[in-house]
Amino acid sequence: MRDYIQSIGIEVECGINQEEYHKIKEFARYINHRASVGSDGSVYVDGYDNKNIEIRYWGSLKETKQFIKYLWKEGKIGQNETCGNHIHLRLVDNTLLAGIFSYRTFWNEFKKQYKKTFKTKKYLDRFNNQYCIARYNPQRIIRQLRGEWGARYCAINLVALRAHNTIEIRLMPYADDMREHLQQISWVYNTVNKILNKLTKKNICYQQIQVYPEELIQKIEIKKDTLTEKVNITKEVLKCA
Repeated sequence: MRDYIQSIGIEVECGINQEEYHKIKEFARYINHRASVGSDGSVYVDGYDNKNIEIRYWGSLKETKQFIKYLWKEGKIGQNETCGNHIHLRLVDNTLLAGIFSYRTFWNEFKKQYKKTFKTKKYLDRFNNQYCIARYNPQRIIRQLRGEWGARYCAINLVALRAHNTIEIRLMPYADDMREHLQQISWVYNTVNKILNKLTKKNICYQQIQVYPEELIQKIEIKKDTLTEKVNITKEVLKCA
């Protein structure tokens, strides 16, 4: 099976005590642009000195898992129902990135595999969460490809394509412990690769979505029934990072 994922990023919403907070901040400075520590007003984890922290990290799958272990063991972080674990993916083929994740077939298959694997209320409740809307909506997809920030609250966020040259998976809930968090990372990585291999083998991604260059502009056409909507995206959006 081909590995379509070049690298992976995480956003970890959590609570953390002051001593560990300073350690994480120092660690983030040490590895420079690959990690950052900030805050998120929608997060509130009681029982910690810092109740609304958001930690970001970018690296290979192996490096990202090591960082998750560091956060839970050394950072002693905690999460609750106000937290979500967002996962960013950068692919080796950005035409594929813009195309296949806009396609209804991918969304349906992704949700099918999610429900098959995660059967507890905590996971299934994410389908009703306003910050990770799981219903496929072509108009919202178009708004995302145009870079409209308000359209980002979807299970699969393509606004990140313009901002970070990635897609963002927002469907994962909080984790109760390190082991569960690692399982979430592995599942997203493996499931996306599995679906991409299946769809590209059948050439499904090009049946409804075409990506082609025209001078300095990339045009993406999303076709639904007889309606065709065109979205212009600058060359930098589809350029490999």
